[in-house]
Amino acid sequence: MYRKYRNIVRIRILNMQTHSDGIENTLKEKLSRSITSIQEETSEENPVPDSSEVTNRDEKESGNDAANDDDDDAENNDPDGEPAKKGKKLSDEELLEIQDKIIEEIVNVRIPLLKEITSADPVELDKHFRNAVLFIAQAYFKFNKHGILRTRPYKIRLDDTLASNGLLAYYLKALHHLKEEGHAYLGEGGAILQDKPFCNITKTLINCSDTGDSFCRHVCEVDGFLDFLVDFLRNHLKGHIEKTNKESVETGIRNIVGCLHNVSVRSENRQVLKDHGVVEIVLEYSEQSPKERIRLSTLFTLSFTLDESQSHLFASNPKQIKLLLSYLSQAMESKIRRHKGYSAVELAQAVSQLSINDGNKKLIFEQDALPLLLHLAKGNKENEQIEATKAIWMLAFDEDNQTKMKNNSELIELLETLKGHNNKEVRNNAKGALWTLKEKSEQHKIQTEAESGVKESEVKHIMISYNWGHQKLVKRINQELKSLGYKIWLDIEQMEGSTLGAMAAAVEGACVIIVCMSQKYKDSPNCRAEAEYAYNLQKPIVPLLMEKGYRADGWLGMLLGTKLFFNFSGKYPFEDKMRELIKELGNQGKGQSVDQTDVAQSLPMSMSSLPAPSVPKKVESGAQTWDNAQVKDWLKKIGLENDNLNNVSGKELMFLRGLRSEAPEFFFSYLNNKLNISGLYDLQVFTDALRQL
Repeated sequence: MYRKYRNIVRIRILNMQTHSDGIENTLKEKLSRSITSIQEETSEENPVPDSSEVTNRDEKESGNDAANDDDDDAENNDPDGEPAKKGKKLSDEELLEIQDKIIEEIVNVRIPLLKEITSADPVELDKHFRNAVLFIAQAYFKFNKHGILRTRPYKIRLDDTLASNGLLAYYLKALHHLKEEGHAYLGEGGAILQDKPFCNITKTLINCSDTGDSFCRHVCEVDGFLDFLVDFLRNHLKGHIEKTNKESVETGIRNIVGCLHNVSVRSENRQVLKDHGVVEIVLEYSEQSPKERIRLSTLFTLSFTLDESQSHLFASNPKQIKLLLSYLSQAMESKIRRHKGYSAVELAQAVSQLSINDGNKKLIFEQDALPLLLHLAKGNKENEQIEATKAIWMLAFDEDNQTKMKNNSELIELLETLKGHNNKEVRNNAKGALWTLKEKSEQHKIQTEAESGVKESEVKHIMISYNWGHQKLVKRINQELKSLGYKIWLDIEQMEGSTLGAMAAAVEGACVIIVCMSQKYKDSPNCRAEAEYAYNLQKPIVPLLMEKGYRADGWLGMLLGTKLFFNFSGKYPFEDKMRELIKELGNQGKGQSVDQTDVAQSLPMSMSSLPAPSVPKKVESGAQTWDNAQVKDWLKKIGLENDNLNNVSGKELMFLRGLRSEAPEFFFSYLNNKLNISGLYDLQVFTDALRQL
C-alpha cells in the first residue's frame, strides 16, 4: 500500500526555513519541486515521518537484509512468491514512473543536501539531515509488496545510484561526527537523537550491499570507510560480549556484520577486506558473540575471506560448523525452507564455500554434513540441489573423504541419477563429483580419443584454462595469440550434449596450459579438476594473474609453485604483458597441429564430461636401489642437506616421486610438515631434482 505525498512539499519547505544559512537556496528550489505528483492507491494518508528508525515490517529477501528478524519464519514470507495486496495493482509503467521520481529526488535533492551539511563547519546534523538519511533508508523498502521480480531491478538501480553519487563519503563524515563527544544534536524536548540516523545509516549499508555489486565496491573504495566499520566493531566487542551495549549499538553491530558478509561474497572485494583487518575482528565475534545470528553471519564472512593458512582456526573450534549444520537441518525441515532468516540455499552455499579450503574438508565431513547434503540434493528445488551437489564435489577432493564417499552406495547412486538432471549446474556438479571419486584408470584415453575425433599425437595446441568471470579478457588474449599463428583450445560456448571427455582430450593434447589464476579460479571445483589433471600429466603450465592483489594459496599455490606469472590484472599495459607472454610461449603451439577448429565448443570451464584421470606410468630409475648414504649424497649435490631425509632410502624417494603426480596436495603437505622443506626455493629445487631421477 502506498502513501500520498500531497502535504510533503509544504512540510519540507517549512523545514528548510528553519535550517542554517549554510544550505544553498538552490536546494530549497529543488526541494520545492520534488515529488509533487506521486499518486498512490490507498484509503489513508500517511506522510513520511520526521525522524524514526526504519521499521522491520517489510517482506524478507535475504538473511542479510535488515528487515530480517529472528522470528521471521512465517509462511507468508516466501521470497519466491508475490504477497497478496489490497487495492489496485500498479502497472509496470506506473511503478517505473514512481521509482523514477524517487531516484530523481535522491540524486537532485537528498544527496546534495547531505553533501552540503557534511562539508559545513561546524557540521549540523539537524532535522534535514535526519530526513535525508531516513528517506534513503526507506527507499529500499518502498516497493517490497509488489514482489521480488518487480522490485529487484529497482533496488539494483537504487544501489548503483547511491554508489555512483558518492553516498558513503558523506555518511562517513556524519558517522565520525556522531561518535564525537559533545556533538550530539537535540530533538524536541531536549532529547538526544544520535541513535536514529546511525541506525538508519547502518540499515542502508546492510540492505544495499545485499543487492548491488556496485554498492559493495563502494564500501571498499571510499577511503576510511572500512576502517570505521572495523573500529566500531572492535570498540564495542567487550560491551557486546558482556551485554552492556545499548540497543542502537547492537543494531549497528548486527547491520555492519551483515554488510561485511555481503561485501565478502564478491570475490574481488576479499583481499581489500583482509587488508583492512576485517578477518581478525570478524573472527573474534564468531568465537565470542553470545548471539547465534552474529556468530553465523560472521562465519559466512569467514567462509569467504579465510585463506588456507587460517583454516586450522575451525579445526580447533568446530562449534561454528556445528551451528551452521544445525541451521541447515532446521531450514530443511521448515515449510518455507528457512530458519531464523537464513534459507537452506544460503546455508548450503556456506558449507560449500567453507569446503573450498582443504583444511576444512575433513572437519565438515566429520560433522556429518554429507547426510544433510544428500537429503538436499534429493529434493525438488534446483537452487538447493545446485549448492548441495557443489558442496559434495568440494568434499570429494579430500583423500580421506574420498574413501568413505566411494563406499557410500546411496551417494554414488544419487550422483549417477543426477548426471541426467535437467539443470546443467546440477548435472555438471554430479559428473564432476563422480569424476573425482572414481578411478577408471587407462580407460579414459580410448574414450576421449574416440569422442573428440582427434588423436593425441596429432594435437599440438595451447589450452587456456580460465573461470568464466574473466571471459572478456581471456577472449582478448585468445585473439592476440591466434593472430600470431598460435593454435588455441578455448572453451567459450556451452553446447548441450557436448562430447564426453572433450576437456580431457584438450588437456592431453596440449603442448602447454595457460592457467588464468584468480580467487574465482581457485574456488571453482571445475577449474581445480582441470588444473590438477594437467599437473598430473606433467603438462607445462604458464600462469596469468587476472585479479589485482590475488595471491595463490592452497591447492593452486602448491600446483603453481614458484612459476613466474604474467600480470594481466590491469596493473600494467595489456600490450606489454602480451609481449612477455609471447616470448615465454615461443614456438609452442605454432604450426604443430592438424587442420582443426581452434576454439572448442563445449561446457564452459566445465569438467562435467571428464572421465577420471589416468594413473601415471611407473618410472624405472637407478635411484630405486640407492641406500641412505647415496640419498644423502644426492641431497648434498642439489644443495639440500636435510637431517629429516637422512634415513630415506632410494625406494622411498621414488615412492615420494610418484606421490608428486598422484597426490600433489599430500606430496607438498608432507614436504612441508614432515620433511621441513617449506621455502619456495627449496620446494622448487627438490621437486625439480626429484622429477629428473
